[in-house]
Amino acid sequence: MTARRKARAGFSGRGAMSFVLVAVVVWSVDFAARAVDNKPDADGASAASVMIDASVLLVRAPSVQAELQLTDAQRQAVDKLLDEINLPLWALRDLPLDKKRKRWDALAATLEAKVDEVLKPAQCERLDQIVRQARGYSTLSLPDEAKYLSLTDDQRKAIGDTLAKTRRAMAQLNQLEQTGHNQDRLRRLARLARAEQRRDVLMILTDQQEKTWARRLGKPFDFSGVRSVAARAPEFRGDGPWLNSEPLTMSELRGRVVAVHFWTFGCSNCIHNYPWYKGWQEDYADKGLTIVGIHTPETTGEHKVESVQAKAKENGLIFPILIDNDKQ
Repeated sequence: MTARRKARAGFSGRGAMSFVLVAVVVWSVDFAARAVDNKPDADGASAASVMIDASVLLVRAPSVQAELQLTDAQRQAVDKLLDEINLPLWALRDLPLDKKRKRWDALAATLEAKVDEVLKPAQCERLDQIVRQARGYSTLSLPDEAKYLSLTDDQRKAIGDTLAKTRRAMAQLNQLEQTGHNQDRLRRLARLARAEQRRDVLMILTDQQEKTWARRLGKPFDFSGVRSVAARAPEFRGDGPWLNSEPLTMSELRGRVVAVHFWTFGCSNCIHNYPWYKGWQEDYADKGLTIVGIHTPETTGEHKVESVQAKAKENGLIFPILIDNDKQ
């Protein structure tokens, strides 16, 4: 799948197509595909210098799977592949960007190759089209795509300048969004910036190139149903025991908001946070929030279950607590 395997960047729009634009990005916490029409996004600057292309994870989205008409067996196979990379994907969240990108590229290459084995050729082609739509005009900066469209060096430079101009505009809007500017106005300005980009790129392309690009995109895909495509929180691990609760699992908690915090009763910073944890429990436990404290000891004395239980009772910590003496 060349469209998913080449560059690692970008988003923009398309002239004749009215689809909700999606930026496929990696954040500091998770990988996500989200509609940037919802709010202005970050710079996305200088190709892959800021963003990491996680477009292969679009195959996890139910609406994409429906578009590809995956069979039950194919869905199960794709889910299994995604489960295999879930923990390595989750572990990327705390890495610096350069290490994150290197490890992700290796994971993505493996996943893409295996997904190709699961999908039929027509499904692979359609997924490539969806990825091109998600990436938008930034795809034109890829060498293979430029060669396919027979872009001249001057055209490639002009398109690069146009993409950079849009990234700067989006970065400015993102800064304004952070300072509390009117959201509706910012969305209008974002749409205008993308419309200007569509106009400029279409002026650069010849009629034949535009027709070829349209064929490369295929029929418009509605990204409005694509939710966050991220690593799932891993299951709780360790032998316990659990305090204040029967053993819990993430699968059982599906549908609830789950706040997991790591603490130990001898840590002064943890103790200073008790009022917040207790406040969350009092205010939101009956409104869909489950707080789970993972007690991770730092000293020998903090390994004693009886001591943890006594400290939790003494400080009014009544939410579920998992004793994780082995730091699993």
